[in-house]
Amino acid sequence: MRTLDVRLFDLWGDSEGSAVLGAMRTPVRQFRFLIGFFVAVTALAFYLSLRLQDQTQNVSHPELAELTADAVASPPELFAERLPQDTDSQRFLQDFQSLATRQGVSIESITNWAAVATAGKLGRSSFSVELKGKYPKVKAILAAELDGTPGLVIQNLSFRRGGQAPDVEAHVDFLLLTQPRSR
Repeated sequence: MRTLDVRLFDLWGDSEGSAVLGAMRTPVRQFRFLIGFFVAVTALAFYLSLRLQDQTQNVSHPELAELTADAVASPPELFAERLPQDTDSQRFLQDFQSLATRQGVSIESITNWAAVATAGKLGRSSFSVELKGKYPKVKAILAAELDGTPGLVIQNLSFRRGGQAPDVEAHVDFLLLTQPRSR
């Protein structure tokens, strides 16, 4: 009956294990081998990163260049100028409710508060909304509101399965930003 030898598999025929691992019996040799291995791996990683960097520099991204140029050329004042001057919270809520009704989504609750814009600060209106309906319809409402309302941001969004299989309950926290007041 043959027994399995637990030592390293002998790929090269010597009884002490492989030639490479057999030569590393002392801690000094192991340390030297590890340093050499680390240097080789580092050099390979550096070479590959240079090749990748060279390849990405040759690729042209006109849209990315445009966006980068706009971001550099847009100080915060220009961002604020793109926001609506003033927002009527009641009008936003009425538009949101009519859109939800058209989509067949029920609004379970709405709470809101507002911080008036001052000379140096953006105006903020916060809306917390609980919705119940089919997932595609809820998603369509959120997309329509984000596309149609400048300065609207979703701060928090969570979904939970509703009582019936296709229904979901969604909790959405909106933030509507407005321009600061003129000085």
